[in-house]
Amino acid sequence: MRYCTGAELVRVHADDPDQGPSGQVTYAFTDHVQRVYGELFRVDADTGAIYLKTVLDYEKSANYYLTVTATDLGTPPSLPVTAKVPYHCFTSCSCPSTYLYILFFSRSDG
Repeated sequence: MRYCTGAELVRVHADDPDQGPSGQVTYAFTDHVQRVYGELFRVDADTGAIYLKTVLDYEKSANYYLTVTATDLGTPPSLPVTAKVPYHCFTSCSCPSTYLYILFFSRSDG
């Protein structure tokens, strides 16, 4: 099953009430997600948008769980918070719609 390469699939968002760099949030996949799914998906560090990098094979895997971290740019940076983003490949051949998920981030212990 083919999906549109480059399509924005989902967007995560975290707010930080601090002013200046301490209030700017950057997003990244966890090391594990980057290692396992980094060839399939990418996350925009500035916007939290998750994009499809290549064609997904629905028959090979229909479900993906992408863990995103959000960290501020303060010195020292705050502890990252994480969100698990489930993504399910549907059997449609059309480009997926973009969804905005306002997720509750949970504090990471390290």
